[in-house]
Amino acid sequence: TAHALADPYHCDQVNVMGSVNLLDAIRERIPAARVVFASSNIVYGSPNPYWASKCAMEEYLEAYRHVYGLNTIALRYSNVYGPGMPWLDPICLASMRRSAFERGYIELTGDGSQSRDFTHVHDIVEQTIEAAKVPLTGVYDLSSGEHLSMFAAASYFGVPVRLIPERIGDTQKIAQGFRAVAPGWHPRAFADGIRDVLAEVPLVID
Repeated sequence: TAHALADPYHCDQVNVMGSVNLLDAIRERIPAARVVFASSNIVYGSPNPYWASKCAMEEYLEAYRHVYGLNTIALRYSNVYGPGMPWLDPICLASMRRSAFERGYIELTGDGSQSRDFTHVHDIVEQTIEAAKVPLTGVYDLSSGEHLSMFAAASYFGVPVRLIPERIGDTQKIAQGFRAVAPGWHPRAFADGIRDVLAEVPLVID
């Protein structure tokens, strides 16, 4: 989202036009292909350039499915986290991890009550692979179904929290359920998944 707010034109060119170009190439060359699109829980949030790009692509997928018969599914990822997040990544939990280690505190925008569902990357990968195999179309929420405030998420790092001004275009609350694409699947709890992030901090620095 931060990159899209800083450069909305580039966001549109990559997220929308880049994706439409790919859909058109599939339509012309491999129309029997299965298309799995990585959407986002941002579609439940406040309008901003990133929100617009994901909403637009969900509509394009439906249009290509309806008009050209493409086999498409959109997966709404929710705040993916886990091992392997780049140290300089500005996304929420990666930013918290870096700030906790380098500064000894975490900065939260606004009053810290903003809330999200956080989903472990292993759950995302498992369900995305399943989505490529199953005969489903439409939109599916890939979420933990566990709603946490930023304060609650930050508390796992065990350092003080400092508040900074609210970021323009941010959304106060995004809550999802989860709609599994594989029968019997249940996402892991945040308290379990966050251990992977906390455990690798010294490895990232080394």
